[in-house]
Amino acid sequence: MQTRPKHHREFSRRFFTITENWRRSEQALQAFGGFFCLRWEPRDYSGVGVKGLSWGFAAVAKVILVVDDDAGVRETAVELVESLGYRVESASNAHDALLSIQSEKVDAVLTDVMMPGMSGFELAKRIHAADPDIPIICATGYASESPPDFVILLQKPYRADTIAKALESLLMA
Repeated sequence: MQTRPKHHREFSRRFFTITENWRRSEQALQAFGGFFCLRWEPRDYSGVGVKGLSWGFAAVAKVILVVDDDAGVRETAVELVESLGYRVESASNAHDALLSIQSEKVDAVLTDVMMPGMSGFELAKRIHAADPDIPIICATGYASESPPDFVILLQKPYRADTIAKALESLLMA
């Protein structure tokens, strides 16, 4: 019977470990709206007689942009969305939100409706015009004009499970 060289056994062991970790991590991450990214790195396996590339997995959470002019409400929303497992960027007004979207990939937006300068609905229209694939949730504590068709409207105060369901339905669609 032929035995495999040491570097073959080492590769098989590492591949099995990575595969098992992938399965476990994938199941855990699905609940948080994340995805996996393959990362190829040059590695020196001189200890096992092989030089080449190896691969690994990195979990990457989806990015939610939270926009609210009220600092306290914004920080509470940021903490709530982070507790759901998302990575969060925040902006204090619509102008800063538009700049954030231009400079970084955003997977969804949660914005207040009533803000000075540009309203949340106007912000939603501009975001949708620039990238119709970005889902938008508008939150308001007031009865106001009807939202655009592509926006989910939530009433404040909202609960964590309401935000979780809205983000999950938007990001899984």
